[in-house]
Amino acid sequence: MDVSKKNTILDDILIALQNGKTAQVIESLTSILASIPYPTETNEHTYQSVIGLAFFLEKPSMVQAEVHTSEGRIDMVLRTEKHLYVIEFKMNENAETAIGQIKSKEYVGRFLAEKGKVQIHLLGISLSSEKRNIVEWKEEIL
Repeated sequence: MDVSKKNTILDDILIALQNGKTAQVIESLTSILASIPYPTETNEHTYQSVIGLAFFLEKPSMVQAEVHTSEGRIDMVLRTEKHLYVIEFKMNENAETAIGQIKSKEYVGRFLAEKGKVQIHLLGISLSSEKRNIVEWKEEIL
């Protein structure tokens, strides 16, 4: 088998991101997070770091973490040629709360000049300390 042509889970995530297939991205991230061993101490930043590292390993220029705005810090921004994802993670809170923070803190403001050039996705991801994984997500596309 030609290993150079084998798609990895990271390749699949990149292809899904480039095509705006958020559900596929979340499914793959859920699989990655499920591999974190049970005794590992986890919190929102642990998951954010693992997810950020996965994106960084695939394409370093695609991911930025803790992006500062005039109103606060965006947990993560992912950028492909046609899509921009503004992501907020919440531990033991619902995805609607995460989307609400993106809106109330006007995180998308710094990207509005790109609207029309890229599709902007607001993505709220709810993590559970009990289930130790993504339990809910919500997306709004501008």
